[in-house]
Amino acid sequence: MKVDISSLLGGDIYAALRDRSAKAKSRFSKERDDERALKERQTCLVKLQQELGVPPEVLAALPSPEEIRAKSEAAAARAQQLRGQGSLAPRP
Repeated sequence: MKVDISSLLGGDIYAALRDRSAKAKSRFSKERDDERALKERQTCLVKLQQELGVPPEVLAALPSPEEIRAKSEAAAARAQQLRGQGSLAPRP
């Protein structure tokens, strides 16, 4: 029994694959938006607090966005320095 895949997909298979590929590229973009990431993190924390009953003291003990940003920048600088040396060996 032969099946016509193009009719099942409703038209051009290659167009469907191109669309799927374009959507995947935008979804898994390598560029990050810091503001968007912060909003997502805050939304997630609120959901955790509501759904799982996480006490406010636990959320208050988490690092601030500035502390997270500073650690991220330090890690990026360390990685850049290691790339410059040609080695990404783990820290001792």
